[in-house]
Amino acid sequence: MRAMLIDDEPTRPQVQAIREVLTEEGVDVDKGYVFLGRIGANDFCKRVKMLERPPEIAIVDYSLRWTDIQGDSWNGDRVGKYLRKRWAADVPFYIIFVSAYLKSMESRYEQLVELLRVPFTGFVELGAGFEESIRNHVRYACDLVRAERARSIAALNALPEGVAAFFGDKIVGTSPSLIQAGHVASRVSRSSASILLTGESGTGKELVAKAIHFNSPRANEPFVAINCAAIPDTLIESELFGHTKGAFTGAVKDQQGQFARANGGTLFLDEVGEMPAHAQVKLLRVLQEREIVPVGSSTRVPIDVRVISATHRVLPDEISEGRFREDLYYRLKVIEIPLPPLRDRGADVLDLAEHFLSNACRREGLNIRGFSEATKRTLLDYSWPGNARQLQNAVDHAALMCEGELIEPGDLPQDLAEAPESSENDTWKDQLRAFKRRYFQRKYTEAGGNKTRAAELAEVSRRYFIDVCQELDID
Repeated sequence: MRAMLIDDEPTRPQVQAIREVLTEEGVDVDKGYVFLGRIGANDFCKRVKMLERPPEIAIVDYSLRWTDIQGDSWNGDRVGKYLRKRWAADVPFYIIFVSAYLKSMESRYEQLVELLRVPFTGFVELGAGFEESIRNHVRYACDLVRAERARSIAALNALPEGVAAFFGDKIVGTSPSLIQAGHVASRVSRSSASILLTGESGTGKELVAKAIHFNSPRANEPFVAINCAAIPDTLIESELFGHTKGAFTGAVKDQQGQFARANGGTLFLDEVGEMPAHAQVKLLRVLQEREIVPVGSSTRVPIDVRVISATHRVLPDEISEGRFREDLYYRLKVIEIPLPPLRDRGADVLDLAEHFLSNACRREGLNIRGFSEATKRTLLDYSWPGNARQLQNAVDHAALMCEGELIEPGDLPQDLAEAPESSENDTWKDQLRAFKRRYFQRKYTEAGGNKTRAAELAEVSRRYFIDVCQELDID
C-alpha cells in the first residue's frame, strides 16, 4: 500500500504523527507523494501528473488553503475532487480528510455530510488521541482497497477460465493492475464502443486490442492495425480513407483505405497521439458520421468499424498544449483502459520471463531450465523502461548467451546486468552516472525514440538531452 500526504502546515506535530501511524501500519509514504507547505495549486497538479502510479490512500488536510495562478482558492475538498478525477480509472482509491478546526467548520455541516457520502471517503478530527482514529481509518481503508481488488479479480476469474480465456496465451500475468485492465476489457468487448488504450510503449496495447476484437461479435471480421506515427503527414489521409486515381502525384489507381479494409471489424489506431491536426479533423468526422470520403472523391462511403486507439502520451496534456483535439479525444475515449507498466506488475516480471524463455528455447532448440536466483533478483530490481518488449529482448539475448542450464546475471544484456547493482565502493559520481543513464534511457524509450519529446518528458533542453545520450551511449 502507498499513501499520499497533503497538508499546508508541515511543522505541526500531527503531521509527523500521521506519518508514524502509516509506517507502523506498513503503508509507504514515498517522498514524491508528500505535499507539505503552502505550495501553489498548479505546482501540486504538475507534480501529481509526474507520478508513475496513484496511491491507494490519500490523507488530505481539509482546511488547507492553496491558490492557483488564476487566484482561485483550493481547499481540501477541491484537492480531493482533483485526485479522484485524475485517477478515476485507477480505483480503488481512499481519501481520509483531516482537520484540527472542526468546530469552525460547523457552518459547512451539510457540505461535510455530502462529502462523506462519496464512497471511499473518511474524516478525522485532529484532536486529543486522534492517532487511534487515524489508525482505524487507515486499517479500514487498506481492508476496503484489498476487498475491492479481490472483487475485481473474482469478477474476471468468473469468466470462462479467467484471465487466460480472455487474453489467451499472449498476455501473461496475475497482478491486480493487469487483472483490472482485463476486467474492463472483457466487459466492453461485446459492445461497439470506441476504446482508448493508454500506457507506456511496450505495455502490450496491441495485444489487448486483439483480445478485445477476438472476444467480440466482430471476431470473424478483419482486425486491421495501423501505426499513425509511421505514416508521413502527407499520406495519412490516403492511408486511412483511401484515394482515387489521379488524386495526387503518384496516385496511379484507386486505393482502398484502412477503414474500408476493416469494414465490419476493428480498426486499431496505434500511437493516435502522433496524428497530425488535419487528419484529426477528418477522423473526427468519420467517427461522427460513420462514413468516409476517399481523397480525390466526393462520394460518401458508409462504414461499420469499431475503433480501438492507443497512445503512450497523456492526451489531456496534449490537448492543453494544442497538439490534440479535445472533441476527438472524447470520441475516441468512450472507454479508457490504462495498461500498467511492467515495473508496477510485481512478480509478473518472472512469469513473463519464463514465458519468453520457453518460446526462445522452442524456437532456437535450447535446453535451459530457467533463471538462477541471482538473475531473478536482477529481473525484479530493474525498472524496465521498455516494459514487456524490453524484457522479451533481454530474455532472448540471455538465452543465446547462456552456456549452462540456468541463466545467470552475466548472460543478460550488459546495461541490464549492471543496472541494479551498486557496490559500496562506487563513488557518488558512479551512482549518479548509472541513475542518469537509466532515467534518460527510460524517457527516450517512453518518447518512442523522439529526442525532442524525450527532452520534454525529462524537463531538460533538447541540446542537453542529446549531449547526455552521446556521453552515456543511449540509443
